Amino acid sequence: MNQTEARIFGFFVATMRKQQEWTLEALAHATHYSYSMIRSIEKGTSNIDEEGRNRFARVFGFARFSNDSKGKTAWLARLDELENARASLRSEERKKLTGALLKDRTWMASFLFPQFLFLGLYDRVCADAPAAEIEALRSELEPALEFFDSKELAVYYDLLGVVALDLHDETRYFKQALRYDPESFLIRLHMAMNAYFRQRLLEADRHVAVCKTLSFQVGSLFRFVQVASLEAQIHMDLGDYETAITCLKNLINEGQSLDPVLYQGCLSILAFAYFRKNDIHAALQTAKDALRIGATKPVLHFILVFAAFRLDDPCFAVRVHTAKDALCLTQDSDPFDTFMPWNALLDGIVAWKDENFPAAISLLEQAKQAFAMDPLRVCVLEWLVELAQAQKDFALALQYQKELAALRSGQMR
Repeated sequence: MNQTEARIFGFFVATMRKQQEWTLEALAHATHYSYSMIRSIEKGTSNIDEEGRNRFARVFGFARFSNDSKGKTAWLARLDELENARASLRSEERKKLTGALLKDRTWMASFLFPQFLFLGLYDRVCADAPAAEIEALRSELEPALEFFDSKELAVYYDLLGVVALDLHDETRYFKQALRYDPESFLIRLHMAMNAYFRQRLLEADRHVAVCKTLSFQVGSLFRFVQVASLEAQIHMDLGDYETAITCLKNLINEGQSLDPVLYQGCLSILAFAYFRKNDIHAALQTAKDALRIGATKPVLHFILVFAAFRLDDPCFAVRVHTAKDALCLTQDSDPFDTFMPWNALLDGIVAWKDENFPAAISLLEQAKQAFAMDPLRVCVLEWLVELAQAQKDFALALQYQKELAALRSGQMR
């Protein structure tokens, strides 16, 4: 047993002892090793023979401790299969493979013990397990990272980025993952989405470009549409509305090959593209089309309200009530959508229409805080400039213009 294997075996003993709530003294008594010997084994500084390893395995409920030196190669092949299934959204295939591996306890009591724990974390992340459960698994696995190669570390940090609750942590984890595997489609996609959410548009565009070259490895229509839609949104936020609209129209023209959810999503983004372009009539019609085929994005209802405001539509009040009713019915939709202060935005537009500019500014200010990392922040700031000018508060208008300029400058990173 070499030094690395001694450290892995020590990690196995220490982890299993803690999981089964054995004290050092109890384990020493059960295995007939001294207290100090147990401590040195757990630290990986004592090298014991095969019979000794098997003795510990039996104490922990295993028939033996496997010494299969070829197991790591087989595991990495399985990890590639898992990642391919995750990337192409073949969730049932991924679940079946993960379940079969977790049921095989023979490689749990082996030099692949760190990989077994890693698979447990992988399974719980993919199953959207509670954050506390995932954090406990991460904490247990952290001391074993020295036993992972670049591929495993890339997947590990990508998984942590997926479940991170803080944007700073998410960014840090995805960057670590990218350093270990810059050719991973999933990691590049996650980096692109992360950069886009932080409104670092040129950075997001660079990652999308790599995603496009790697997408052939995935073979998933959903992923293809996801990347194309993200590219369109980046162009939109960079002010290149025509390219964004052309890209989305091309996707929509492939409607026969898209499932209803993908088609609704593309149409919803197209409505927002027209909205950002300030083509109110096209935005209005496209939003209506998207809602007609079952789309439920709150932004579609907001577009209808804003269009009614700009066009001085006598149905404006009806549009507002319809939008608020729709928002009450979308509480179980996308968590990001339910987090956003749509009611503050709607009430801000109502106050604007009533020429109650202070109230409108106050309500849109509330919305601006929540949209701090979202493309709608640009729109909200543009409206706040217009409102400040309408109430002849030019100092406030200049403040909003400076915020807008700083935001657009940040987008070009």
